Amino acid sequence: MSTPNSEKIILITGINGYLASVTGLKFLKKGYTLRGTCRSPERVQRLLDGGYREYAHNIEIFEVPDMTIPGAFDEAVKGVHAIVHMAAPTIGPKIKVASDVIRPTIDGTVSILNSALVHAGPQLESFVFTSSAAACINPHAKAPHTYTEASWNEHHEDMAAKQGEATPPYVAYPAGKVAAEKVVWTFRSTHQPFFACTSVNGAIATGPPVQLPVSADDLALTVQPVYKALVGDKEAGPQDKIGNIIGTAPYVDVRDLATIFSWAVEHPRQADGQRYLGVAGHGARQALFDTLRAVYPERRGVIDEGNPGQGYNPDFSFPENSVKFDSTKTATAIGLKWISYDKSIRDTAAALEPLL
Repeated sequence: MSTPNSEKIILITGINGYLASVTGLKFLKKGYTLRGTCRSPERVQRLLDGGYREYAHNIEIFEVPDMTIPGAFDEAVKGVHAIVHMAAPTIGPKIKVASDVIRPTIDGTVSILNSALVHAGPQLESFVFTSSAAACINPHAKAPHTYTEASWNEHHEDMAAKQGEATPPYVAYPAGKVAAEKVVWTFRSTHQPFFACTSVNGAIATGPPVQLPVSADDLALTVQPVYKALVGDKEAGPQDKIGNIIGTAPYVDVRDLATIFSWAVEHPRQADGQRYLGVAGHGARQALFDTLRAVYPERRGVIDEGNPGQGYNPDFSFPENSVKFDSTKTATAIGLKWISYDKSIRDTAAALEPLL
């Protein structure tokens, strides 16, 4: 059945990714035609056969083996009404040197912006870039300190330049995001494109994946700590490592991020030239343990006990006089009520149960 939205095509790059697939589902449920890119058809087939199966009639897949090549997105952008650029390397075992993260993040952004300008067509209304809350941080900030969408990370690019290929992943990742987001804003000021440009700067995301991988080893990096906690693996996750860098553990549910992206696409005039910070609160590791131990009493002998109730507020707000993130601008613009951290963890764990 045709709907007004089905006449509009939303392009999401890297559609098989965790955030991208959840965001794509958001648009599909609203009746849009979804066009996704992936490096190879095999990477997206499990999603098409699973979580996206009932929407097959509204999905187009374009293969983009190397997004860093100029013109890589020329065909994929043709005729689309919005572009949500999410394809980018993430921290993981395949990342060997800093340039594995930084260069593709920058070059892929340059490539798709140039394709959009020349090949998309006049119907294109919006380009939304997937930045990160890490592009807003200052690793040297001392509490009390508050980050907003006006904050910029002015340190990790310089650190990466000095350390070269030996740059640690948790420095290389924000360095790449900062540099790529600057590409977007320079592009906007230089070309004054006919379409809106927006960035969404989200925190470490949890929440149920659209499609589970075959193995828990292939879960998204930010979801792995939930699985590991359920099976008694005490390895520190990204939230712990970010916490060690900035002194706080920002979280957001992936479904809230999808809402922010869809809102930005649907409100191009309001979102043009804007950064939207997507941080819901403080998701301490102890809160993860406490939540899971309450939901799975039969696994209390497996899930780490830690120090129950310590290190976080019951409403998962940032502790007083701490390093904080203030996403008031985002929540007010959208009318968004953030999904709580405990709900996000409960829903994630429920989705991961088949892997236990």
